Amino acid sequence: MPAIYAEDDVDLVWLPDTIRITGASESATYKAGQTLSISADVQNIGKENYMVAQFRLQVIDDLGNIVFQSSNKSELEIENVSMKYDWVPEMRGVYKLVFDADFTNQVIEKNEDNNHFEMTIKVIDSESVLTKSVSSDGTINVYVESDPPKIGEEMYMYVTFTGVDEKKIEHINYAITGKQDGELVFFADNAYEAEGEGLHITRVLDSDSPVDIQVTILGIGLQSDQPNWTGPKGEVVSLQVIPEFPIALLVLASTIGMLVIFTAKTHRLIQSAR
Repeated sequence: MPAIYAEDDVDLVWLPDTIRITGASESATYKAGQTLSISADVQNIGKENYMVAQFRLQVIDDLGNIVFQSSNKSELEIENVSMKYDWVPEMRGVYKLVFDADFTNQVIEKNEDNNHFEMTIKVIDSESVLTKSVSSDGTINVYVESDPPKIGEEMYMYVTFTGVDEKKIEHINYAITGKQDGELVFFADNAYEAEGEGLHITRVLDSDSPVDIQVTILGIGLQSDQPNWTGPKGEVVSLQVIPEFPIALLVLASTIGMLVIFTAKTHRLIQSAR
């Protein structure tokens, strides 16, 4: 039987400001295969605290498939509830997190329209590459975290703009291009990110060669207020995304380098002794 309460006694509200996701990389993207701990608070702003309600998190991919779902039930006599979920994304992509309070509609509330909240997160390949460039005046850091370029696959690129304090720059306007072996694999003109971070995806790549990225900073400000944009305008910063460099080859290269140095020094000592 559904629980029945007098109107105005109960009102459950998701608190978006309390949502926390741990497991982020340095540029606040998330990686496939990484456990994401997701927490969020629900508050009852009504007059009656005595109740039992159910809460649910769903994760939906860009094709509309539910790839994760978990639900919980609150205890009695609550005013605030903190919900916690662990989710491991299996593959890269853009995902929608859907939070629902009292999703079974067992509680009659003053406002039934504030039980739902959605947000989007971006998941990158586990073998990501992070590159950085800085504007000439040192006021804007441009980070690009991406999959390593792989033949026959698209490359996800997450571009993030931060200030000197490493906080994301809001209302950033920019253009971005990507080239591989001299051919254009991606282009976006007049891009705008209210929160300082954007996702871009190349076409299917023809090789594993490095991808050269150019980001043109157009200015900081609302799109509708271009005359008052601030910061560097028209400045181009360049970055390069290279294929993953195997650790074994790195060790081998270091060993060979040390051997060359040792051999050269030994040769000089022998020549001196003569």
